[in-house]
Amino acid sequence: MDVIDLNCDMGESFGAWTMGSDAEMLKIVSSANVACGFHGGDPLVMFETVKGAKGNGVGIGAHPSFFDVWGFGRRQIQGEKPEDIEKTVVYQIGALQGVARAVGHWVGHVKAHGTLANLAAVDRPTALAIGRAIAAVDRELIYVVMAGRHRQSGFAQAPRGCAARSGRGRRAGAGDGARRGDHKRFGQAHPGRDRHGLRPRRQPGSGGDGYARQR
Repeated sequence: MDVIDLNCDMGESFGAWTMGSDAEMLKIVSSANVACGFHGGDPLVMFETVKGAKGNGVGIGAHPSFFDVWGFGRRQIQGEKPEDIEKTVVYQIGALQGVARAVGHWVGHVKAHGTLANLAAVDRPTALAIGRAIAAVDRELIYVVMAGRHRQSGFAQAPRGCAARSGRGRRAGAGDGARRGDHKRFGQAHPGRDRHGLRPRRQPGSGGDGYARQR
């Protein structure tokens, strides 16, 4: 059965700067992509976001990006090697997993942010680098991608053992901005972005990955 998950990027505040209305959104959404410090978020914000998600029964996933706090992860980054992208994604997933474990929650998926996600949509080596990073950390993590021929092609070639295999990969649609033919968005209209893809189903320790499948 097809299931629509109401999903939102959050945890993107940084220091004294506030982004979005996370507390209010956590009462609405079923899953959240949590910034891991590279485009937004910091240790205190990550803890607050994950605690809020747990308290509201909201599933969480890592929202890795290029290291671009100044540009909110939306500036074009040139020359990054796929192997370096893989390492930075591993780093960011691990940071969120540590926070989640500390507060008794768990990470169920990974969805790239901003320019990293846009690049993965049209560049197979980048899409595969993200997939390898996910597989290296936890092969049960779900790799969430935007719907689109290029990214799905790279996604389908992800290494065996990556969560992208066997129907675990998810395609998402953004509701916060128009998208060009190359899958890049013209711009975001709202800080809270709704998406389709995942729905929390099990609690930690239940033996499942916690997300409903869409066959």
